[in-house]
Amino acid sequence: MFCDMEGFQGMSPPKINQKRAITVNWAVVHIRYPLFLYPFTIPLYAIIPKPAYLVANLLLTYKANCPLIKKQKAKSNVLSLPQTSLFISPHLRSQFFLRRNKIVSKDLPDAITTEEQLDEVMSIASENLIHMMKKIEGDIMVLGIAGKIGVQLGMAAVKAIDKAGGRNRVIGVSRFSDESAREKLESFGIEAIKCDLLHNDLVNKLPRVPNVIFMAGKKFGTSGSEDLTWAMNTIVPANVAQHFIKSKIVAFSTGNVYDLAQVCGAMPTEDDLTNPMGEYAQSALGRERVFEYFSNLNQTPVCIVRLNYAVDLRYGVLRDIGNRVYVGQSIDLSTGHVNVIWQGDVINQAILCLEHCSSPVNIINMTGPETASIRYIAMQFAKIFNKDVTFINEERPTALLSNASKAAKLFGYPSVPLLRMIEW
Repeated sequence: MFCDMEGFQGMSPPKINQKRAITVNWAVVHIRYPLFLYPFTIPLYAIIPKPAYLVANLLLTYKANCPLIKKQKAKSNVLSLPQTSLFISPHLRSQFFLRRNKIVSKDLPDAITTEEQLDEVMSIASENLIHMMKKIEGDIMVLGIAGKIGVQLGMAAVKAIDKAGGRNRVIGVSRFSDESAREKLESFGIEAIKCDLLHNDLVNKLPRVPNVIFMAGKKFGTSGSEDLTWAMNTIVPANVAQHFIKSKIVAFSTGNVYDLAQVCGAMPTEDDLTNPMGEYAQSALGRERVFEYFSNLNQTPVCIVRLNYAVDLRYGVLRDIGNRVYVGQSIDLSTGHVNVIWQGDVINQAILCLEHCSSPVNIINMTGPETASIRYIAMQFAKIFNKDVTFINEERPTALLSNASKAAKLFGYPSVPLLRMIEW
């Protein structure tokens, strides 16, 4: 099930019988043919009582995938179409499904104006995470903590432990080429250890802790340094897996290990075959295989997180599109669709993955529920900036996409919808 962010703004809810409206919320439900793309959506309405929202959603999902269902009678104006896909709008998602995340809208600001505020918002600890910290045993070590996500992840872990009344330590390990990152961690109560994970003798000196989150690795931009990319993404995992043999390990990977998916077809799940393209994606799969090997060899519980793509307001897909629109550059639609997820949701879900480590390894796709249109995103930025936007090329029928329904089942839907990320 995916969320459709298109075509719902400006709509008004249908009139509700006041005698029955005490516990009633309304939501916009979109049903569209899989062969059609935006803007060919059909807005449909459903009145769903709060206690029955899950049942109603299941019924709507069933109806939307039946070969043919007639128009509903009486007071319902829900029309089901043959062989359609059901897309739940952010209105429905924010009203109902976010309850599992327990990061409610009042915790989220209308605007983010400073990096300090951004870090605070991104490191909000959900109630689920706080609850987990009441049960977790032992300290938490984040390997590669000075990277893009690590600092805020460490902050979120500390916040959750404090609110849970725990005494677990959070330890951050990195080469710390940027000393400001180390100072920031220590100011927040995170113990910082300097270590080059490529050197096995240094890894073996690290304290063994029950909970490890592995974020180290060479990411995009491998051209000219392919050897280092493979070393960071295969040798380092081997060093770590052999040292933390009795720990639970959450290892970050990427959705790029999958083949291109049909935009109008089924997105890859954790059970689908991998087919990485390019040195980076291939080495990322190598990282997974190393953790998988040592998990099977030593019965080390591991959870592999296949992420795409985390949104930080300082970088990422949305920032790139917004920058181009703002300065008047054309938007290339060759890659016309993408999955994105708020980095704060990634942080909460990744730490929660410590409860889902196993041997053999457990794999979890982590991304947002929308199949987001690049054209749509650019048009939203154009509205915000009051600027014209131009496009080049046409959307290809394939893109790097993932099905994150397993993560949604475990953790609930992300707390920050696509439009909120664009507005921020």
